[in-house]
Amino acid sequence: MKNTLLKHGFAFLLILAMILGMLTSCFDSVLGANGELGTKGEKGDQGIPGANGKDGKDGSDGITPQLRINDVTNEWEVSYDSGKSWTSLGVKATEKGETGNTGANGEDGKDGEDGKDGSDGITPQLRINDVTNEWEVSYDSGKSWTSLGVKATVNDESGNSAKELARIAYIRYLVANNANAPDYMLYDNSDSWIALNCGVVEGSYASKDDALAALVAEESIKYTVIQTEIAGLHSVCRRDKIVDLVIFMGQSNMSGRGVASEAPLVTEGHGYEFRAISDPTKLYSVSEPFGLNENNPDGVTENTNKTGSMVSALMNSYYNERGIPIVGVSCSRGGTNIEYWAPDGAALNDAINRYKAAEEWLLENGYVISEKFMVWCQGEQDGDEGDSAKEYTQKLDAIIDEMTNEAGTDFCAVVRTGNRTDNPTKYDTVIGAQTNYCKSSDKAILASALAAGFINNGMMKSDGVHYTQAGYNALGTDAGKNIANYIKTGAEPTFDDPEYNNTYPTDVIPSEEPVSELEFLFNQDNENGINLSDIGTLSSGALTVTADSNANNGIALMQPIHISPDESFTFEFIVDYQNPGNQNPGVILSSGSASGQFIFLNAHQFRLRFADSNNQAESTSLTKGDKMHFAIVYNADTQSLKFYQNGTEIATTTLGDISELTFKYFLGGYNSNYKFIGTIYYFHYVNEALDTNEFHAE
Repeated sequence: MKNTLLKHGFAFLLILAMILGMLTSCFDSVLGANGELGTKGEKGDQGIPGANGKDGKDGSDGITPQLRINDVTNEWEVSYDSGKSWTSLGVKATEKGETGNTGANGEDGKDGEDGKDGSDGITPQLRINDVTNEWEVSYDSGKSWTSLGVKATVNDESGNSAKELARIAYIRYLVANNANAPDYMLYDNSDSWIALNCGVVEGSYASKDDALAALVAEESIKYTVIQTEIAGLHSVCRRDKIVDLVIFMGQSNMSGRGVASEAPLVTEGHGYEFRAISDPTKLYSVSEPFGLNENNPDGVTENTNKTGSMVSALMNSYYNERGIPIVGVSCSRGGTNIEYWAPDGAALNDAINRYKAAEEWLLENGYVISEKFMVWCQGEQDGDEGDSAKEYTQKLDAIIDEMTNEAGTDFCAVVRTGNRTDNPTKYDTVIGAQTNYCKSSDKAILASALAAGFINNGMMKSDGVHYTQAGYNALGTDAGKNIANYIKTGAEPTFDDPEYNNTYPTDVIPSEEPVSELEFLFNQDNENGINLSDIGTLSSGALTVTADSNANNGIALMQPIHISPDESFTFEFIVDYQNPGNQNPGVILSSGSASGQFIFLNAHQFRLRFADSNNQAESTSLTKGDKMHFAIVYNADTQSLKFYQNGTEIATTTLGDISELTFKYFLGGYNSNYKFIGTIYYFHYVNEALDTNEFHAE
């Protein structure tokens, strides 16, 4: 019967021979059938000449070799990597053994009987018993174990135990035969660090650093240390075999609507594309449009809409900071809301499969993956659809969880969406949701907020939603640098945030919840959660702002003031605004963009002006004074807007359809030409139309 295992003593010695072969030593004899009588040998069991066996050597920690019979060669083979590769032991499974060597000092042995055909082979498993310190074999996949009677405690001439020798043998095997093995290895034997070069023991060192230095003494070759999953082992790999695996997900501003020829070139070896859909057989050099042909009709498809993205710039910046290339996987589609990417849907399943295919290919081809994460840029569609911050946050969290659990990503880097040119506040809810989520979550970081300023610096396309290639280049450069620094330091990225005119994440993040009333008395620092001393000098219940102290162009409100078109409101403030020779407007509140919402004092004609996206109204000329009380009162029922100075109505106008108001900045907030200079004593907003007798009285 083909592929059978010889029974009785022959099987025992065959297994023992294989064990000793794995530990770089073997017996000098194998079984023989009908062997000659041994000289002075001990009486053999069942007629086979006996030989004094050497003590077995300990196997590698936690590694169970697998055995099989090759159907073609009919030889026993061993695998040390869970069946990925097999090495012949040079022992046939169906032929009789050679004549045994003459035993030493033993009694004459009896002729043995011919062995019978064994039953169908079962791949044995091997282990060392923790109690008896003997090698054991299992023929039933680990359900039961039988001792082979071989101890694993022998020391060699250098004093190395069998266990240490087994570990060295295992490392030698890895380096010599395993495609995934690194070039060098270190391991700690409790007394010292052993350094190995291509399987050869280089020496014993007092510390890991000393052992590493011995291996990488040649300065022309750069290496890094990567912890393996094998206890006590460290691998030292060539940098060109170490990569970070990243999937780029989201909608059109992730896919890219720029101009490919204007994107930066990625230096060979500084970044790669794995084409999981169109050609999952190799790594490609990065070129724009990134992911152009990655269209899956059963998942995510973009056809030919990708024209130039942020990915090339991101990879360049990332490599410059980290020194390790990204292997990028594309999975994005324009016009998709966050629900499109929901768990168990075709899109997210496609993303998971693409990512896992890239990981499998890299490991099979000898790469070491150092970092694994996703980059997310999406949200415009949800802003257009008016999704709530709560809905968006919950869905984003579910997507990140699914990528973590199913694809194995470690975190998500969010490239925050920008503003819409024709309606700068349209995406405020999504922007706030992404900001707050990254600030509070340990699953995500805010990689860049740069896009929020694109509407003011010419980096928006004429469609008002997509960025120019210059914008993509700037955004990718910023995100790549911030992500790399986060990986290097573990610290949350810190940068200027043009949306809130503050520093992320050290300053208070504006809340998504609307505020119905806000009052500043200017009698203490950090009033209502913002640091007023950042914009001026607090003294005796007043805030004095000069041109120099207002260099930040206003201060972001902790809770932006959101007013729906059908809501009444009142703003009142007491100021000393003489405007000596200054023609710039004195901005009290603003949305942060030139075409947004404002309440300001017209410096040139000294009038009070209110503007939303649909209307602009202005009072008659004001009377200058040291402490002036102004009020703007809007009645939503009548759509009338009234201006007051010192409690007296000075102008009334009927507005057209009022837009949704969002005031984010106090005493400025657009640029150096739109800031307040003077002294302010009081500010009050309330979500109702007040009568004059309800105005603030000092």
